Amino acid sequence: MPNVKDITRESWILSTFPEWGTWLNEEIEEEVVPEGNFAMWWLGNCGVWIKTPGGANVVMDLWSNRGKSTKKVKDMVRGHQMANMAGVRKLQPNLRVQPMVIDPFAINELDYYLVSHFHSDHIDINTAAAIVNNPNLDHVKFVGPYECGEIWKKWGVPEERIMVIKPGESFEFKDIKVTAVESFDRTCLVTLPVEGAEAQDGELAGLAVTDEEMARKAVNYVFETPGGTIYHGADSHFSNYFAKHGKDFQIDVAINNYGDNPVGIQDKMTSIDLLRMAENLQGQGHHPSSL
Repeated sequence: MPNVKDITRESWILSTFPEWGTWLNEEIEEEVVPEGNFAMWWLGNCGVWIKTPGGANVVMDLWSNRGKSTKKVKDMVRGHQMANMAGVRKLQPNLRVQPMVIDPFAINELDYYLVSHFHSDHIDINTAAAIVNNPNLDHVKFVGPYECGEIWKKWGVPEERIMVIKPGESFEFKDIKVTAVESFDRTCLVTLPVEGAEAQDGELAGLAVTDEEMARKAVNYVFETPGGTIYHGADSHFSNYFAKHGKDFQIDVAINNYGDNPVGIQDKMTSIDLLRMAENLQGQGHHPSSL
């Protein structure tokens, strides 16, 4: 029989976190995907796990961290994307509202770990550590745009495991093909580092907005599987260029973050924008995700 005197803050955390334990880990491992299909699990925020009949396992934007966690910090750091976008400094109350549904340290089968962009609710050191320090996963490649690669290197991820990808580049393994395409996450464009900003003491006024700047920081991904093609736009804003992607690929399922935007902020697509995205992509199914 447990005794209250034996319970500590540390034992409480270990016994209740992650909230779903290894339930989803086990479900993914046990799933046998029928021919001509794919299986997909939402992991919270932008995170998805994709599994194919050939046993390909890909995880994208797995966020194993939390959002804001204290009110003692009153202001955003200089250069934060929301401070740059709206000219504000007060801290946003953007706490994580979704449970941790997967234990990254209990992952046993994985081929590639993909990240769409370098914001901290898409790339985090806990996921990286869980993969790097697991001998069963020593073959797993870390795939993302240039700025993600720089972050991984600073965290100690071996360079030979990092695969920097640009729009238009692709790779294939088992029965899946992954292609990086242009991102439309314009919030990334006002997130430091920005080329030329250092010479202006971090100010962005007058600096050029380029495709190269975006490609350094963010990509969208297209997954071509035996069961259909998945398009993941991550945090992309709406763009007419979705129509180009819709012509380049036969998209069956489209995924993108969405939400409402406060005054002075354009950070997420709205529900109406998602419908426009689906129309432009000519997708057969649309699955929104949110913070």
